[in-house]
Amino acid sequence: MGAAIRHAAGQLAAVPARVRLLIILSDGFPNDSGYKGSYALADTRQALLELSARHIRFHALTVNLPADPKLDELYGKARHHVISDVRELPGKLLRTYGALTR
Repeated sequence: MGAAIRHAAGQLAAVPARVRLLIILSDGFPNDSGYKGSYALADTRQALLELSARHIRFHALTVNLPADPKLDELYGKARHHVISDVRELPGKLLRTYGALTR
């Protein structure tokens, strides 16, 4: 996930805009083959810190997971929401985008 966030940040940084926003949509934690556990969490957390340095806002939407306190550690308490039913996603995306671009 860290590499994907860094790639998106590079693309967003090149766009002249008053507000740059990255909405991260995932199934939860950054796990992949060879990219798991504490390493994956630390790398993703670092990539999120790098967004702030580039003046890019972010918000994470996690689908189909019960709320987990570790998500607060990864994204920050105010920077993520858990959606229990994927049918909630369209409305949640609109509300999130609207709240973050005011």
